[in-house]
Amino acid sequence: MHGVGTKSSWQDEKFSYGVGAAAKVQLGKVAIGAAAKYLTMPSLSSTQSSFQQRNTVVPLTGLIEYSFTRGVIRPYLGVEAGKYQIKSRITSQNERELTHGSDRFGVAPKLGIVVSLIGIGVFAEGSYHRIMGSDQEVISPGSTVVWVNPNAFWTVNIGLKFGLL
Repeated sequence: MHGVGTKSSWQDEKFSYGVGAAAKVQLGKVAIGAAAKYLTMPSLSSTQSSFQQRNTVVPLTGLIEYSFTRGVIRPYLGVEAGKYQIKSRITSQNERELTHGSDRFGVAPKLGIVVSLIGIGVFAEGSYHRIMGSDQEVISPGSTVVWVNPNAFWTVNIGLKFGLL
């Protein structure tokens, strides 16, 4: 389990938080596994149409990592790829609420370091997530409301590592 800090590409001045977990099998210097995160994106507001949009992103990914060393301190490079579930909620000035969701493919190259002794350790990694597809969607045909999907964001993950080695 780890904490996640997120900085979105379309709301550069804001920073938000989330949580995540990963399970890996270490095969020499290579680790393979799966990861899941729950990320809240910064709110997007419009003064012209008086609405506020809140997004959450749930990446469900497979991962592969390569460790440069096999010691107590192990820097690594990796990549995660898989399904990114995007959920959006728009609240208008008259408190009317609309929700929308979509699933998209995404990829996240990452760089990190783990410090581990006797199966317990700490790690820190940074990654850049790129979600494929359009960054804008119309809710329904004939509608004038357009979603702004998060399509790229940075994350910093810091957490604990538990394992046999």
